[in-house]
Amino acid sequence: MAGKTSNQKLLDWVEEWRQILQPDDVYWCDGSAEEYDRLCQELVDAGTFERLSEAKRPNSYLARSDPGDVARVEDRTFICPSREEDAGPTNNWRDPNEMRDVLNRLFKGSMRGRTLYVVPFSMGPLGSHIAHVGVQLTDSAYVAASMRIMTRMGKGALDVLGDDSDCLPGRGTDGGPSDPTGAHAGPRRRGLGRRSHDPRAHPLEDAVPGRAGAFDRGRDGRARRAQAGGDHARSPAAG
Repeated sequence: MAGKTSNQKLLDWVEEWRQILQPDDVYWCDGSAEEYDRLCQELVDAGTFERLSEAKRPNSYLARSDPGDVARVEDRTFICPSREEDAGPTNNWRDPNEMRDVLNRLFKGSMRGRTLYVVPFSMGPLGSHIAHVGVQLTDSAYVAASMRIMTRMGKGALDVLGDDSDCLPGRGTDGGPSDPTGAHAGPRRRGLGRRSHDPRAHPLEDAVPGRAGAFDRGRDGRARRAQAGGDHARSPAAG
């Protein structure tokens, strides 16, 4: 793993979260076409992707989500700056340290039985003064493959990051451990999965491991969004 980058801060952060998430394997994405093709084939084999006609839609796939899937629900979405007034008058607020505690509890052991993909990416052209380099931790091969389409993903982003620069850290998980002996067994799903959002169910403190995510929105820490409820949660990054 250490051969993928010489940025010690990034290596330490990945190792810290490997211990929290407890995956079976860790894979650093390089962004190559060969890697993308392999991930897509794995998703086809798993039933997540359906390969479309090569004659009509070459190198294209269909991915179906659950009919009840939604991006988020308003009453479980939180803006988490340090000061409540910075969240704005129309948004929900929660103390960022409190939200970190909730999400870290959901993250612990959530990737047992699965692979942790380390996905370096650049939002914008590599090396541009307006681009931002981030690193996403995920146990979803679908996310890893999609990041190659949406961003400049892979080794080039790590090269731009260099030895000591900071990146935008993010974490996301499909749910509880697939290991049946785990303390929390998240819902097993075909394809992209199901995210249940019944606003009457599961108060924030009792959110069950389903999907959880975290992403720093800015280095100054002033614009952080969090979502929690049902089996889905998003929060500011803890590191």
